[in-house]
Amino acid sequence: MNKKLSAYSSVLLLIVVFLMAFSLILINLVTNQNIILKKTIIDSYQSKYIAESYLNLFLTSLEDDTDLSLSLDRLSVNLFPELDHQKSFQIFPDEYYFDQPANKVLIKSDYKKIKSSAEAYISKYNKIFFLKTNVIRGPYLEEKNNVYLEMFKEKINSDIIFGDNISVFEFSENDILVRDLYNKYLIGRWSEDGDLVITDSFSNMSAYIIKNQVELVSQSDGGKFVMGGIIYLEGTLELNSDFVFSGIIISDGGKINTNGNNFDFKGKLIEIGEGGSFSNINVDNLKKEELLKFLEKLNAAKLRRPINIKINNNIKSNS
Repeated sequence: MNKKLSAYSSVLLLIVVFLMAFSLILINLVTNQNIILKKTIIDSYQSKYIAESYLNLFLTSLEDDTDLSLSLDRLSVNLFPELDHQKSFQIFPDEYYFDQPANKVLIKSDYKKIKSSAEAYISKYNKIFFLKTNVIRGPYLEEKNNVYLEMFKEKINSDIIFGDNISVFEFSENDILVRDLYNKYLIGRWSEDGDLVITDSFSNMSAYIIKNQVELVSQSDGGKFVMGGIIYLEGTLELNSDFVFSGIIISDGGKINTNGNNFDFKGKLIEIGEGGSFSNINVDNLKKEELLKFLEKLNAAKLRRPINIKINNNIKSNS
């Protein structure tokens, strides 16, 4: 009986020792796994922070008229010399964020075989040109959009209006704009005898500055004055013919007197001043590709701002 009891005690002791040893091994394994997990989480955050830091450096160098590829030169600096990491940068030039043209910037980091990325969509032009309405007036804009109108006004007031890639014509007081029978665009004045005297010419699809009173007359077939471009209007445009215009009108208190003639307008009307007479104007949509051609020539419309930023979670490397 004692021998059986002794054998039973020995077996029980072995089981207890085994369970204790197994528990110690399990505790050690869990502890090691927790240490590895914590280290992985820290390395994961570090990898993500590296990508985010280079993106922030890139965004601080943004200028409205600067080629984004030049901003990438700043990223050649090593922000983390004490860390063994890799980085790469890429710009996608012809992207859209919803309906707004944008550049996409993608920055990748690789730290301890953990890959992360940071990306941002950078606007090309001021948001007001991509609102659903074609008539932009401060009192009717939401507060978040009115901020962009104020940015546009600041550029206009700084005389940063047109680019070097468009001809600019500034008309004088009492100039007569004429589209003749040969569809040429001329500038003239009325003589004392009531005859039209041609003094100069101008180009279609250009930029036009009207600060005084200017008259518009068509001598072409059909009697319509057809023109496109960008008009900066502080004065008054008197229509003595039907006027068909496609492009952008920036009105700083300007007026267009139709005098009973038709005014067919496709594009965008931006009112930056008070006192203009556009209360009942109807502005039709201009094709997006045509609008972009005008915006490319309007420096005041250029605005580079991050409109969406995304820091991706870490991606394990396969190597």
